[in-house]
Amino acid sequence: MRQLPQGAKRQGALWTDGLFEASSLKKYFERFLSVMNIVLLSRILGPLDIISKECSQNNPMSHLFAFCWNHSKDLSELRNNWNTVLFSAKELAQSWGMPSEFDSSERVSRVKKFHDELSNDCRLESAEQRYKVKVFNRIIDYTIVQITTRFKSLRDTDQVFTCLKPTAITETNDDELLKMSKGLIREYSDDISHELSDQQ
Repeated sequence: MRQLPQGAKRQGALWTDGLFEASSLKKYFERFLSVMNIVLLSRILGPLDIISKECSQNNPMSHLFAFCWNHSKDLSELRNNWNTVLFSAKELAQSWGMPSEFDSSERVSRVKKFHDELSNDCRLESAEQRYKVKVFNRIIDYTIVQITTRFKSLRDTDQVFTCLKPTAITETNDDELLKMSKGLIREYSDDISHELSDQQ
């Protein structure tokens, strides 16, 4: 009996692995959960893509801060508008010919109870409620925190260096520039002499 060459065996194994991976991906994308994830991530990442493009076009930092501030406010509103996101996901699923309800066959783990425990956590029986609490709210909260902390340091740095901006130099009076430069000197006292603000 002839044996297959090693390369053919390897190709057959890769083909089988590829089929298995493709079928598991197909099963994942046929569920309503995947449509919900797509809608949620598009609401978060769409505006971030615009902010990223604005960063690459040398726009003033104040514009970027405004974009980020507005996006974090929009995300806070989105967190309170669960029904709007759910409705959008259901419409999208129906237009794709997919089920528009969460799969309720997922097993819910029981919460351990101790004899002296006073408060009992409520179990989220509904798959929709579980998704809202465990995925939707967590992702939005995490994104808001990340946007706020990352752009706060950038905003603070921009404010420290405001006295060096050409618009601030041309449009601000000398007293205001002196106050702004003292903030810069205080922040970078090791690198900038205190006498710099006394020079005119």
